[in-house]
Amino acid sequence: MKIVPCNKNNAQKKSMTTIWLEPDNIWIVKQLFSKEECENWIEYSESIGFQTAEVPLTAKEIRTSPHQRIFNTKVTVDSTILANEIWYRIEPFIPQTVDHIKKLEEHVPLEEYQNYSKHSINERIRFYKYTNNGQMLTKHYDGNFVRVVREANQKVVEHSFLTMIVYLNDCEHGGHTTFYDNQNTDLILHAVKPQTGDVLFFSHYYLHEGSPVTHSSAQKYVMRSDVLFRKPL
Repeated sequence: MKIVPCNKNNAQKKSMTTIWLEPDNIWIVKQLFSKEECENWIEYSESIGFQTAEVPLTAKEIRTSPHQRIFNTKVTVDSTILANEIWYRIEPFIPQTVDHIKKLEEHVPLEEYQNYSKHSINERIRFYKYTNNGQMLTKHYDGNFVRVVREANQKVVEHSFLTMIVYLNDCEHGGHTTFYDNQNTDLILHAVKPQTGDVLFFSHYYLHEGSPVTHSSAQKYVMRSDVLFRKPL
């Protein structure tokens, strides 16, 4: 399978703008990927073929209320090569530890997330496509990805705490990633507009939705994965 690599020449952190919506919890790195890279990823995912993605309530990656589902189209690629290329680009913008990811204590006992350090992204890369036919991702929290691996005769646990979304195109009509207050679930905190090459990072524990596009000709493409932290067992 052909994997579309990143252009490492675009990896200069000093030239990137970071917008902090919630310090250490929700932030955007502007134009981290080039328009050409994003167009290549769209072409690549379209060449595989998008399939309807309606996630059932038993899916481990997402927790929703009984009336909520994902309606969009999806391509999934398992690639360590692509994950490493992306990690090379995003790593400077990821906190070293999870200590200041504020929402963790609401869901995870304090001692369970001490001593984690940033490591990689999940090699399961997901491309999503939304069009103006009711496709959206309704309010939800993202689920954790957790696994135990053995390295050099030692077991380590890898645990995701952050979601990464790469916007592959501009969407001028809707398609925002919208964050809501966890208690007052009708209160909008932030609405992030898709812009080509921008990367959105956020804690799994923020209530959010992929809002629908609102024009007959509009489309939204994103690439998603999980940021992994690890610690020895």
